[in-house]
Amino acid sequence: MLKIRTEAWEALKHPFFKDRILANKHLWKCYKEGKITKEDVAEILGCSPDYIEWLEKHLYKPSNLPNNSPDKV
Repeated sequence: MLKIRTEAWEALKHPFFKDRILANKHLWKCYKEGKITKEDVAEILGCSPDYIEWLEKHLYKPSNLPNNSPDKV
């Protein structure tokens, strides 16, 4: 994400990326708590529900989470 300044561009971290992967930890937490559906997460991120399943298998699987907490991702 780039934020324009009058003399130059300023690079900022985008809230919907974890490294190079499209994801958001608060959005994931809401999904796992049952507040929103997989389809809602996919709509917000602008991807397919299949991508949400991929995130669950590869990024948010319990073995990847420190102390098995989605808040730590």
